[in-house]
Amino acid sequence: MIFRAIVAVTALTLAGCSGAPMGGGAGTGDGVEYVEVGRNAVLPYGEIGRACDLPAARLGTEIARYPATGRGYAIHDTAPGQTGQRTFFVTGFSDGCARQVTAALAMFGQPETYEMIRFGAPGRTQPLAATDAAYDRIKRVLCRVSDDQPCGDRLGRLKRDTVFVSLYERHGSNPRWKNLLLHDGDVVALDIKSR
Repeated sequence: MIFRAIVAVTALTLAGCSGAPMGGGAGTGDGVEYVEVGRNAVLPYGEIGRACDLPAARLGTEIARYPATGRGYAIHDTAPGQTGQRTFFVTGFSDGCARQVTAALAMFGQPETYEMIRFGAPGRTQPLAATDAAYDRIKRVLCRVSDDQPCGDRLGRLKRDTVFVSLYERHGSNPRWKNLLLHDGDVVALDIKSR
């Protein structure tokens, strides 16, 4: 079953994901379609699943947290130390369910790094994608700046609950990769980017 997801309150618990209704969050776009996955599901690279009632022990090893302290998002690796594609779980969503993805490498990308690339020389030649458009919508509301401007002095507010997750097909050189944009307890956009 496919779910349209835009939800509002951040939570790290995975217990009790009861299929709560999914409503709109501030600055979000049209949402992202998830595939509901069971405990042993394996997804192809590029798809995102919603995994509820998953025991914490099945998530794997937490390899990254954003922000570094307090409540927020976490990436869990089911086979740390491996270099091939495997399941990663991202937690910290307002519905209490993990998001499942397949990649060889998953990592957070902070808004300030994104803005350095997007509004610097490298970004001027790249086409805009769904995560860029969603980031612009969020930035307009929280930072009160136009699409062609960085967030500025309100960046601290934006980065409290906004972060990218980059998913790579393999270690080493990747001509393309998948990006998720997380904001306000939900995945608000995903796309594939290339060099």
